[in-house]
Amino acid sequence: MARAPRLGAHFVLKGLLTLIILALGTSTFALATPVVDLYGLYQNTKSGKYLLLFLNNSEIRPGGGFIGSFARVQFEDGAIKDLAVETNIYKRDNAFITENIVEPPEPLRRVNHEGRWALHDANWYPDFADSAQHVQWFYEHGAPKSESIDGVIGITLTAAEALVKLTGPIYIPEQNLTVTHENFFAQIQYEVEKGYYAQEENININEPKTIIANLIPPFLEKIKKTNAVTLARYVARLAREKQIVFWFGNAQNQQRVEKWNWAGRVPTDPEPIFAVVNANLDQAKSSRSIRQHTDIDEQTVGAARFTNVRITRTHVGSYSWPDGDDANYLEIIVPSDAQLNAILVNGADIGKNPFLLETNPQGFPIMQKVSSTLRYGQKIIGFWADTAVGQSTVVELSYASSISIRSKTRVLKQVGATEETLRLIRDDRVLFDGALEADFTR
Repeated sequence: MARAPRLGAHFVLKGLLTLIILALGTSTFALATPVVDLYGLYQNTKSGKYLLLFLNNSEIRPGGGFIGSFARVQFEDGAIKDLAVETNIYKRDNAFITENIVEPPEPLRRVNHEGRWALHDANWYPDFADSAQHVQWFYEHGAPKSESIDGVIGITLTAAEALVKLTGPIYIPEQNLTVTHENFFAQIQYEVEKGYYAQEENININEPKTIIANLIPPFLEKIKKTNAVTLARYVARLAREKQIVFWFGNAQNQQRVEKWNWAGRVPTDPEPIFAVVNANLDQAKSSRSIRQHTDIDEQTVGAARFTNVRITRTHVGSYSWPDGDDANYLEIIVPSDAQLNAILVNGADIGKNPFLLETNPQGFPIMQKVSSTLRYGQKIIGFWADTAVGQSTVVELSYASSISIRSKTRVLKQVGATEETLRLIRDDRVLFDGALEADFTR
């Protein structure tokens, strides 16, 4: 039997430096997969163009977080041939929407005042492969139109903070600034939205996320000095927790990351499923201030399962910039045959009594109503669940669905989600009670 070539430890682990921060966490597979998987993934990704999305999960979106900026990296024979960081995604998007009219999903009208969809809002879907393919479409139909990509990788703010905690403080000479895992969010956010524009010449240049491009070189130097095994374990944990997610156009590579649940997929088979997916849609960076707890109580009666759900979202933040009230569109993923009863938000039955929540600046009505769609072979229920600073929002619903004798429930964690707890009870037995850090099945 022919054996897959053996990759030296130095090659595998040092190769991680390139592949994680710039797009592909290939080397981390060495800790969890057969060598043949690792080698196959490496062979299929050592050449090509990939997008690395910087997902700001303090402004959570279904695909992990708001896409404030991204990098395009081109590999040739395993080496970086070209790296470019786009530090103002709106320049690309403004050019796109002048020539194209793409209607956004209705909830995005709350922040998308012109009613046109573009790259920065493309990760609207809870299945990362779905979001990534929308990102790919918008990117490839933008300028330059001739450029195609081979994969999309998302890295959240939470993942970036964790990696900076591992490397230690990073000095950015262009800004004369040192970032740590403790001040990373505050310093980057301030520089992007305020500090950059304090210099008059930058107003016309208008590349506010230049700090991200300036951060990468010293960060990579720090990574080079980090213990490779420790680094690989960090990335493996962040991938398991959906703070780093992968999508590849190559079917074999996609199968590999799905095999290890690093692809942020929503399963399409008929087994029972449950997930809560949030979208922060008013530009406040309030998602970090939300504490979400979900109680699920399931009762089995013959071939049916009756499920009661209570979701409590508590805002522990403030009105200090960049925090604020949380304008949140909430979706719940349940089995496709689920028959829903009333949906209550703070005691109000929004299914029976839809009402005007507000209008956007263009006069588009933002309605508080329940939507129900089928996607991924599952039912997705959506509505608004806003939470003011210092307040709690309580969502209650119940539904019935069919099951087989041995049916378990798969609970999915949203890509980029943090600060969530969950309690699952079935037939008066507690099956899970704790922090929701990753997908699980009970």
